[in-house]
Amino acid sequence: ENVFPATPLPGLDYSQRDFMRRVRDICVRYCDAFPNNRRRNLLLTGAPGLGKTFLLNCMANRLYARGVAVSYLTAYRMLGAMRESVMGVDERPFQLMLGAELLIIDDLGSEPIYRNITIEMLFTLLNERMRARAHTLIATNLTAPQLLERYGDRVASRLINTEDTTILGFVGADVRVRGKGG
Repeated sequence: ENVFPATPLPGLDYSQRDFMRRVRDICVRYCDAFPNNRRRNLLLTGAPGLGKTFLLNCMANRLYARGVAVSYLTAYRMLGAMRESVMGVDERPFQLMLGAELLIIDDLGSEPIYRNITIEMLFTLLNERMRARAHTLIATNLTAPQLLERYGDRVASRLINTEDTTILGFVGADVRVRGKGG
């Protein structure tokens, strides 16, 4: 908690530390309510070094300890599973993502865009999980407009659908840099 600055954020009446306490509380409530969450998905957005991956790991550990089958992967590994499925090498990893009780994707937007694979398979993954009412947690450094630009409206609308998704936009200073005396 002391990793985050206690000084008010520019133009706001709260600090990064206060903000992260609120975000932590939302994530704890999400885990405690699982699988009966009003909104099944969480989208964590914001610049690098604000604690998104750390929170995903904490949530994964908390839910795993409760017996939830958690599938946690980076966007790069997600893309690898998608490529293997499309090329007929091995469909099992993609099928596991489709059917996971809880799917966590970290660093969406860092993976390469492969023609006829990335966007199409991401759409399929998100759409099928949405239709199955499955829970998905995603962290990205991209903003909503950047998600739209990168993936198009069909994928972006599923990522930022506020009926099913709580969007947490992280703000503040990079704690990795700050933590190293930067």
